[in-house]
Amino acid sequence: MYGPFLSEFEARRVGRMLGSLFLGRLRPGEAFAVRGHLEPGWVGVAVELGRADASFAYAVEARVARKSGGLGDNALKEVLYDLHGALWDGYLGGADREPFTGPKWEEVDYAGHRVWLRGQERDPRSEAAADEMIDAGARTDAARARATATADDDPAAP
Repeated sequence: MYGPFLSEFEARRVGRMLGSLFLGRLRPGEAFAVRGHLEPGWVGVAVELGRADASFAYAVEARVARKSGGLGDNALKEVLYDLHGALWDGYLGGADREPFTGPKWEEVDYAGHRVWLRGQERDPRSEAAADEMIDAGARTDAARARATATADDDPAAP
């Protein structure tokens, strides 16, 4: 089986647990979202800390080779939960909230497992606004091209 690895119920439960664990350190409107996935050869868990107003999100993916250390997929998922807990504890514990990983995959050793991490801070609200501006420009360009084509095809046009 490849694809989503966590039920919606479990994903929400783990997100709420992280929120409770770090309750005093979250800023207003912040919450965790969790998802898990199986890929050929990998077990992965992604955790995103985001604000309700979509002005900030830090999404972090962690994955480990299936059968690492002789463990099954569910046990490896628990290893990744523990890793995320430790990483988010450090991130939320500092006043500056420095990202602990970047957009390129990096290898770390955790609990005797080779784990791959990557993450990125984003501003989803600004990204959506930029996408809308690009789409509006494309629509304007398409309308302008249609108008020009119609004028060029009209034999009565000067």
